[in-house]
Amino acid sequence: MPEGGGGLHELQLRMLRVVDERPGIPLRDLAGVLGVSSQLVRYHLRTLHMQRLVAVQRVGLSTQVFRVAGAGERPAGGTNT
Repeated sequence: MPEGGGGLHELQLRMLRVVDERPGIPLRDLAGVLGVSSQLVRYHLRTLHMQRLVAVQRVGLSTQVFRVAGAGERPAGGTNT
């Protein structure tokens, strides 16, 4: 866990950045952008969902990921880029 990262794993911080840039990104696309497996994204999404930082919505066969409005704007030590 990175210090000053709000207790989030580095991959979770990267996931939040991508979801901020592409709201509603399909889970498979998120995995592709991050260069990791869909299973690993699902694993970390559970934590982010439990912390109410993201919302996951099933649309047909696709699972879309959204940032929860107003939830944890940026973890401590995060950047605004």
